[in-house]
Amino acid sequence: MPEWFSRVAACLATLLLAACGAVADAAPRRATPTTLQAMLARAGDGEVIVLAPGVYKDVVLSNRTFRTPLTLEAQGATLEGFRAKNVTGLTIKGGNFVVPAPVRKASTGQLVYGGATRFDNVGRLRITGSSFTGPGAPPGATTGPYGEGYGVFVVTGSDVTVIDGRFQGLKNGIVLSRVEGFNLTGNRFAGNRSDGINVGEGRKGVIEANECLQTRIRDKEHPDCIQLWSRPTSPPVSDVVIRRNRAEGEMQGIGMFNHVRNGVNDGGFDRITIEENDMRVAYPHGIAIVDARDSIVRNNRVSTVPGAKWRASISAKTATRCGNEVASGAGRGAEKDRACED
Repeated sequence: MPEWFSRVAACLATLLLAACGAVADAAPRRATPTTLQAMLARAGDGEVIVLAPGVYKDVVLSNRTFRTPLTLEAQGATLEGFRAKNVTGLTIKGGNFVVPAPVRKASTGQLVYGGATRFDNVGRLRITGSSFTGPGAPPGATTGPYGEGYGVFVVTGSDVTVIDGRFQGLKNGIVLSRVEGFNLTGNRFAGNRSDGINVGEGRKGVIEANECLQTRIRDKEHPDCIQLWSRPTSPPVSDVVIRRNRAEGEMQGIGMFNHVRNGVNDGGFDRITIEENDMRVAYPHGIAIVDARDSIVRNNRVSTVPGAKWRASISAKTATRCGNEVASGAGRGAEKDRACED
């Protein structure tokens, strides 16, 4: 046998053994409520952890970077309070995340609720097919406590994805603060008391095919299905597409307002696209964007729910608008924009 052939065969054998080892290393590990925390502490790149059915309380993951994301398969599990801080490369699939019991504020004695999840300074975070539940009555219920806590709460991060989530009985569904690069698609918000999606100081994002229904105002909230806002402490919200979302009920639709506080302007919005949304709401702002630059509002449909005091409308004075339709309601007639050019 030629020497070169022997060397090639040896190399191939080594590669095959390495590949087999890699496959073995990638085999899922199974966790229980008593073992998950320790498994997270020693998890490696690309590892898959499958959560057994049960209730997992106060799960914490911190100070980890996974070049290949760590995956938590949480279908069938209930997680009561999940926290991640300084983590890059995390994928969560399924699971029911619930708001933990409230704590009593020492200064006032008031009960304060947190979030079903909280993520601080995270990157490459992906959450798919999960549900998020507050201590609230389900949609359709007329009695019982409701509307506390948050579903997904991210403070500072990049490359954040939440897809096909279900949010119920919360104050707010998804809250992103200072996140660059986000994708919020196919989520459903029902039976909450305030905003479905709230993005502050965010950039480079897509908000698509989400649905807000059956909002129940409890106090003096003015809920929006989708709200974005800028602050003078960072560059304006920019480069966001809001497309094919639907809202129906006691809420505003899409709200992007701008304020001047003590002579300081929040900053407005840059390069925003709002298109093909269907907002059927009870308040005047079906779609509103204030102080927008290089932005377009096109081919949206806005209508007013029966019995509403005000007709829902579109306010977009500084954005290009075309193809939008506002139905008659609350004693006011319909409006229709010029058609959009191809």
